[in-house]
Amino acid sequence: MWPYVPGALRVRPLPGEATASYLTRLAITYQLTPAQLLDGLHITATGTEHAPPATEIRLSAEAARRLSGFTRIPLAHLNRALPHLRPPASSLAHTTAHGTATARWHALETALQPLPACTACTVRRSPHTPAPAWIHPSPGLPRIMICTRYQQASSDPRHPAPLTIQAVPELTQAHLNARRPPTPTSLSWASTITTRWYDHHQHESPRV
Repeated sequence: MWPYVPGALRVRPLPGEATASYLTRLAITYQLTPAQLLDGLHITATGTEHAPPATEIRLSAEAARRLSGFTRIPLAHLNRALPHLRPPASSLAHTTAHGTATARWHALETALQPLPACTACTVRRSPHTPAPAWIHPSPGLPRIMICTRYQQASSDPRHPAPLTIQAVPELTQAHLNARRPPTPTSLSWASTITTRWYDHHQHESPRV
C-alpha cells in the first residue's frame, strides 16, 4: 500500500476550483510539474496535459485519497471544493479496478473552461508560491465570477486574470441580486458586459 506521507506545505483549494488548477498550484509550491507531483504520489496519469484552463483532470477514488493525505485536507472537504475531482457516477463503471490510483486529463471546450479566480483569494490560499487559480462557475447561473470581498470579476477563460470592478459597484449588486431566484437576468447582463469589455480591451482603461 502507498505510504501515508503528508506534505510540509499547506495549499488550500478555492470553492469551485478546477482540479487541474489546484493540482498545478500545489505542484508549483513544491517546484514540481503536475506530472511530477502525480508520479511522486504514485498516481498513473493518462491523457494529454495542458495548463489550465484548457484541460481538467479526474482522479480515481484511491488517487483522491492520496491527494487528500498529501495535502492534509479531509477528502470530504476536497470533494466539496473541487467539483470535478471525481468522475461522474455514470462513468464509474468504466474506470480502472477498485483501489487503483489513476488520473485522466481531458480537454475542455472554451464554453466549459473554468474562469480566472480572484487573485487576492488565491494568494490567501497559496501563501508560499502564489500562482493563478481557475474556478468553475456555479451550475445553473450565468458564467461569471464575481468576488464581492475584493471586487474582482471574470467571465472569459481566454484572459489570465480577472478585472478590478471597484469603479462599477452595479456588477457586485447584480451578483448579490442574482442569488435570489427571481432575478437571474441581472447577472446574465453583467456577464455580457464584462465579456464585451474583454473583447474590446476596455479592461485596460484606467477606469477599471
